[in-house]
Amino acid sequence: MELSIVAPVHNEEGNIREFIQQVVDVVRSEITPKKFEIILVDDGSTDGSWNEIKALSASDQFKDILRGLKLVNNFGQPNALVAGLRSSRGDFVVTMDSDLQHPPKVLKQFWDLRNDFSIIAGKQIKRRENFFKAICSKMFYRCLTAISHFDIDSNVGDFRLMSRKSLNDVLKVIDSTKILRFTIAGLRIPVKLVEFEANSRIWGVTKFSLARMIELAIQSVLTVSVRPLLLSAYFSLISATVALLDFVYILYAWLNFGSVPGWASITGVIASGFFVVFFILGIQSLYLSRIVNSGNGFPLYSIDESF
Repeated sequence: MELSIVAPVHNEEGNIREFIQQVVDVVRSEITPKKFEIILVDDGSTDGSWNEIKALSASDQFKDILRGLKLVNNFGQPNALVAGLRSSRGDFVVTMDSDLQHPPKVLKQFWDLRNDFSIIAGKQIKRRENFFKAICSKMFYRCLTAISHFDIDSNVGDFRLMSRKSLNDVLKVIDSTKILRFTIAGLRIPVKLVEFEANSRIWGVTKFSLARMIELAIQSVLTVSVRPLLLSAYFSLISATVALLDFVYILYAWLNFGSVPGWASITGVIASGFFVVFFILGIQSLYLSRIVNSGNGFPLYSIDESF
């Protein structure tokens, strides 16, 4: 059986050699597949990551197992993963981070379960992140689970092993969802969880800025649920009901008192009505932009160089 290991790279020049070495040591000593490959996807790095990948691929130690894809720009980790997955050739494919926070030693546990489960995913039991990020992440995933039709664990990321059959099913629909973990959840593919404790980053800093996290959060919500659209419909109905009652009240006051008292309350209702309308338009515009992006034919990524 052949094994492919796919890892996105973004400004990880100082981690690449150690990452490859640790993965190779585990695979050769504990897994021993018939053949294996490591695919590193350079997602628009601005440091020497790509040069390091090419240099290592030319070395006698890694030349037969290391493959590289260089994207023309930074398309984001989810799209870089898709590029690597589409390039993979193994009967089983692993996705993991190249910063060594996903411990390569867990690959042995994944491999031992490969014949019993089509997808095996790592579940992080101790998160190495600051308090603010941890709280925001937990709250976000709780909200995401509440508005979607399936459970999404905040401690399960993109560290997983997939059979070729499951991967083919994922790749058929990945263009419409773009995010691997949510595609798998949407397909209702059973996943076996393996607990692990993340390693500390040995070099560099995390690449997930607050802006990127917000972007991913919005993308995630639009991917897994249409309930925000239903929410906008409920707001519309409530707004229309309030407007109708207000009109009845104004008409009643005019017929009985000859004037319309309560200008403050009227303007208040008008202001709140505008707020609801713009809120609804905002939600709908997000979904419409997603439809446009899905139908414009633009690829998830563009490859500049590969080997």
